[in-house]
Amino acid sequence: MEAELFGYEAGSFTGARREGKPGRFEDAHSGTLFLDEVSELSAQAQTALLRVLQENEVVRLGGSSPRRVDVRVVAATNRPLEGEVQARRFRRDLYYRLHVFSIAIPPLRERGDDVSLLAQAFLAEAQAELKRRGMTLAPAAMAVLRGCDWPGNVRELRNVIVRAVATAKGPCITAEDLGLERCSPGEAREASGGLRESVLASERGALAAALDQCAWNLSRAAQQLGVSRMTLYRRMRKCGISRADSRR
Repeated sequence: MEAELFGYEAGSFTGARREGKPGRFEDAHSGTLFLDEVSELSAQAQTALLRVLQENEVVRLGGSSPRRVDVRVVAATNRPLEGEVQARRFRRDLYYRLHVFSIAIPPLRERGDDVSLLAQAFLAEAQAELKRRGMTLAPAAMAVLRGCDWPGNVRELRNVIVRAVATAKGPCITAEDLGLERCSPGEAREASGGLRESVLASERGALAAALDQCAWNLSRAAQQLGVSRMTLYRRMRKCGISRADSRR
């Protein structure tokens, strides 16, 4: 990973190119570098990354001469980095260096109508890829899609649609064509009715209790709940909780 990110000089290790190789930071000079799954970096790679971000310089493996780089870094992770810092698996100073502007992407199960929109988009893509035409999703199939919790998020939804397009016998994809045994139209209807309201009421109660306990200090409440401030704001909006409630 360090050779990939920071490059290496000639003869740095067995199998290295004779002429050496620039890393991704050098390749991205004057541009943007996207680091996916940044929480998976080793402790040594985290130290090297922190040095690059602080000094705007990169030293290739096996080398000693720093090279100036001007790179905008966008990092992504599927783990809450606050928890990784507390567990001592991620450097605290690197976390604060990366955490300049954060965008929380909620899981698919919390994104309401996005399931329908994404399903239609993936349906169009799959038809073009598999050379099928005029395919639609039956209402019961759409109800099943909306009722699932999607542990695999958007990738899982796309795979389900592609599989259905490839295997459906007719142009209308039915609930059975989706192959989602853990979800059924009945379960989807329940999720959209009383069960969803029950879950929402439970979440609203938990949020209100945490806010009251922290005297409506949102940073402390977010920390107590184990979420970011942005996630707390989003959940407050979803549950209809506002600062005005603190004065009641």
